[in-house]
Amino acid sequence: MQVGREGASSEVVAACDQALADHELIKVKIGQGTDGGRHDIADALARGASAEVAQVLGKTILLYRERPKDDERPRIKLP
Repeated sequence: MQVGREGASSEVVAACDQALADHELIKVKIGQGTDGGRHDIADALARGASAEVAQVLGKTILLYRERPKDDERPRIKLP
């Protein structure tokens, strides 16, 4: 995933939501010229996708959302 100039737009949030449904843990890169601070963008994406911010490192955000209990695919456990 990559966030562009518009920041955490509804399209980016929807894409994060779908990626989290597929992968549980995703990496989001913040592009050059993006409006807003990196922590603000991370919080907005996490809030919009019902996820947790696992890490913000430079211009990279890691988002995590646990899969539903009835999903049989492997799960990541964070402390």
